[in-house]
Amino acid sequence: MPLISLQAQLQAALISFDLPSLAIGNPKAVEKAVQQVTKTFEGYATAHPPQERSYAAALKFLRGSELSISEKDWIAAALNQPIKEQSGKCVLESDKFKSLINHYQQQIDEKKIWRLTWYWLLLSYFSTELSTVAQDTGKEKNRESLRAFLALSHKFFSEPEQKNKILPRWAKTLANHSNLLSKKPCALYAQDFLEGKTAVLEQVKADIAIPNHSWFWHELTLALVEHATKNKNDNAFKKSLKKLIEYLEKYSGFKDQAIKLILERYYSCKETLALDILRDYVVAPDVWKNPKLRDSGIASKWRYVDENVWRMVLAWVTKEHLRLFFEVLSGRHGAQKDRFKFWSQYINQITYTKLVFGSTTQTQRLRNQEIAKLFREEQDIYAILVTNNADLDAFIMQIGGYTFVEFSMNGNAAFIYNNNELPFKMIARKLNDKTYGDGLKCAQSNKIIHNSDWQFNTRNKLMNMGIYPDKNSI
Repeated sequence: MPLISLQAQLQAALISFDLPSLAIGNPKAVEKAVQQVTKTFEGYATAHPPQERSYAAALKFLRGSELSISEKDWIAAALNQPIKEQSGKCVLESDKFKSLINHYQQQIDEKKIWRLTWYWLLLSYFSTELSTVAQDTGKEKNRESLRAFLALSHKFFSEPEQKNKILPRWAKTLANHSNLLSKKPCALYAQDFLEGKTAVLEQVKADIAIPNHSWFWHELTLALVEHATKNKNDNAFKKSLKKLIEYLEKYSGFKDQAIKLILERYYSCKETLALDILRDYVVAPDVWKNPKLRDSGIASKWRYVDENVWRMVLAWVTKEHLRLFFEVLSGRHGAQKDRFKFWSQYINQITYTKLVFGSTTQTQRLRNQEIAKLFREEQDIYAILVTNNADLDAFIMQIGGYTFVEFSMNGNAAFIYNNNELPFKMIARKLNDKTYGDGLKCAQSNKIIHNSDWQFNTRNKLMNMGIYPDKNSI
């Protein structure tokens, strides 16, 4: 039997320490002997079985063959092992997995279970990758069965009645951190983690041998977000966002759920002006993308949040793109920067925008980070401007039933169109600045001239069109 073999090896190891030869009453010698015994014991208590035996047992189980008692011990260490002869399927995906749990439970009831077997089950539980579970509801169900078994049976090794026995580190840790086998295993560590105190969690990781690819670290992401978003102090919540996003980028298993919680909490803040790190993260092409693409099917995740939250982020993006257009693109040519301030008064009413880039801007994206940011965030939307002026760019925005076209250089008016009478196609990837046909400048009879009184005149013009500045606008 494996247990008898291990006991014999432990006995041999103890004899090798030559305890009788130690000087009687020598504390250092005794301490050294204890350390040797503890080290050897810890090694046996966390030993791994031969991989070929575990693999063979897993293959046999998936083929539907009956396992011996020893094979049911070996298989405990291979629940997540992809079996190539079974097209990469693992034991945890089997619809017969419950029979294994029933076997281990019977061994617990009869007090026959081998401690190493139970430890291997624990390792299998924590070594599961979240991505594989998310793709298989059956595997998730089996993982939950394994968790429930471990949660009830760990007391067999770590309860107070075991205190007079030598316990391995993992058993001691489970005795002090029973939350690890609960449905909320990481909540206990959230506050300390957000405060930069990670010593306890690092010790737990070492004692339990939780691998870096474990679902556990993704679960920690969700625990951190849930803890932070429940903080009623707006400033404390906002202060935690940098750390949350950094961790979320590393362990993104619950990314969408986490972003939803963060944005909803941010919307409830007294002050909801954009925080750069949050805005730039959520609109990134590999996260939720530009919110104005919500209804196009390209950025459908924005439907996870309600309309008000979506509009909040849409306003953030619109304002940032207005700033970059008027301060960076227009600013290269000394154009009026007061246009950014003016249009910002209507930011919450701008429902759609489109950037149209000239050839100079296309070239500068390679060496200007802010211009590159515009291209990155507008990658599914922006158009190329076909024009004789390489330095010219355009910014299209819709407010209410009207579309406005601004240009980046002085000497160019802004042109106004009815949304249902656009001469150009908003979805086009190439547009031109012609004053006729489908050109952006063909509305010669309805435009804004940027003279000395343009802001006053334009504000009145917009009011006559039924467009008023936002409440509390700058």
